[in-house]
Amino acid sequence: MADIVYKKKNKVIGCHGTYPAHIDSIKADNFVESPDSTGWIGGGVYFFVEGIGSESPHEYAIYWATDEVNQKGKKSAGHKEVVALAAEISINDNKFLDLTIEPGLKLFNQFRDRVIGIIEGSGNYSKKDYKDVDVLNVMKEELGIEIVKAEVYIRFGITTIRKSEK
Repeated sequence: MADIVYKKKNKVIGCHGTYPAHIDSIKADNFVESPDSTGWIGGGVYFFVEGIGSESPHEYAIYWATDEVNQKGKKSAGHKEVVALAAEISINDNKFLDLTIEPGLKLFNQFRDRVIGIIEGSGNYSKKDYKDVDVLNVMKEELGIEIVKAEVYIRFGITTIRKSEK
C-alpha cells in the first residue's frame, strides 16, 4: 500500500487516552483490544496520531478519555483522572489500510459496493442495515487488515458541555 506521510521507518507514535489505574496493566500486558465491533472502525485499540486535527495527539487522547468519564459516569467508579499514553506502533504495509489517501478510499469503496450488494440482495435492505464497520470487518477478514488510519470527525461531549455552559 502507499507510503504514509506521518510514518517513519514503519513506525508511528500514537497517543491513547485512559485512566491512571490502567497504566500498570498496560505496561505489563500491553493494550487490550476493545471487542466493540459496532463503532465506526470496529473493535481494537484506538490511538490519535499527528495530522488528524489542529491539536496534538496527546490533547485529543485526553479529550477522548475525559469524554468517556463524563458520558459513562465513571467518576463514581473511581475514574476521576485521565492520562494519555504514548506508544510506538509498528506498521506492516501489507496489513495497513490508509483511508486518508485515494488508493485506500477506492479499495474501501469497492468493498462497500460489494457489501451493499449483499445486503440489497437479501431483500430486506434499509439504510440502517449498512454500516462502515461491516465493510471494514470484511476487509479485515479477507485482506488481513490490522491497522486502519482514518480522519474522522470526533465530537467530544466535554466540548459540547463547555459550550452549553457559556
